[in-house]
Amino acid sequence: MATQKKTEKISLRQLPGPDSRAFQVFFKFQRIRDAFMMIWGKHWKTQDSWPLKHDFSYCNAMSQLKVKQKQQSAFTYRDFLDLNDVNKAYKSRLAVICHIDVNAFFAQHEQIRLGLTPKDPVVCLQWNSLIAVSYAARDYGIGRMDTLQSAKLKCPKLIVAHTAVFKKGESTWSYLDYLPSPVDHKVSLDPYRRASRKIMRIFKSNCDHVEKASVDESFMDFGRLVFRKLLELFPNFLEGLESVDDRLPTLTQEMVDSVALQWKGLVIPKPGEASDEDGERNIDDWDDLLSLIGSNFASDIRQQIVDQLGYTTSAGIGRVKTLAKLASGFKKPNRQTIVRNDAVGPFLKNFKLTDFWSMGGKNGEAIMAKLDVPYSSQGDEIAG
Repeated sequence: MATQKKTEKISLRQLPGPDSRAFQVFFKFQRIRDAFMMIWGKHWKTQDSWPLKHDFSYCNAMSQLKVKQKQQSAFTYRDFLDLNDVNKAYKSRLAVICHIDVNAFFAQHEQIRLGLTPKDPVVCLQWNSLIAVSYAARDYGIGRMDTLQSAKLKCPKLIVAHTAVFKKGESTWSYLDYLPSPVDHKVSLDPYRRASRKIMRIFKSNCDHVEKASVDESFMDFGRLVFRKLLELFPNFLEGLESVDDRLPTLTQEMVDSVALQWKGLVIPKPGEASDEDGERNIDDWDDLLSLIGSNFASDIRQQIVDQLGYTTSAGIGRVKTLAKLASGFKKPNRQTIVRNDAVGPFLKNFKLTDFWSMGGKNGEAIMAKLDVPYSSQGDEIAG
């Protein structure tokens, strides 16, 4: 009887590219953070677990896509085939994870409800607190820590929209043309929840695996999308496959030229690439090509949200959720950022440890103290 070949577990050292050490430090950090969450008894879902026309001014790849020739691909057919399995895709070295969140959601909702434009300075008020500030209002230096009075001093033409409320004795919420009192009114967030459900329907109509992170943001696993698109672009891609552990075909300039796609968004440069935003971005291996495809899917989804609902969004694309989350907030508002595997190190140098999802406040301070990371060089410490 033939014995089944035992598949070795992929180690972090097998990650492609010159920045594999950055990946090792990065994932080690995630494990330490998750350990602290467990110690403190908090429910935590790890970053690697899954049970208006928007602005393309940061699109930096209208020039020809260049291929850096390699002897062979760093990836196997197993890496690619796993993308088509929702239970394995997030573990694949070719994973494409997208994070999209609505820009200043509550304020933008009120702007749309009132028939205003993105240039109008709008704040969303709940009693005496600002709970959302539009980007137009932020241009005046207004922030959520401002009082209504201080905000109006900074911007006399500020448009104030109070949340919907239930009036005492009434069973339905409504918007009022005066500032309600908490004595006889109760805040209703139903309008924002309804808008959130509409956005979620657009996500789910495009992607088969969506994870809601909050009322205005979601993660999407693009595994099946990029898998099908690559087979559409290269129908003979799987022909001649003998073993899933064989290397993928070497990516050539001719193959990339046949794709006829351009990057959508800001593509973080790898070591050796031009640091300016309009510099050329190489397609060195299949992970880069799948990120390119993913950027087009993210752009299409964002455009659907604009066309159907009017909301602008920001998006991030990376191999894991943490990277996608950091990327979506990197160039707000109304932008999207792509972090290729070989660009993780340079990208992380833009952040402090406390910038990471869930690392704010006491959690971040405790882990910072445990790791003894100097505050003056946190980005370098993360990037390795």
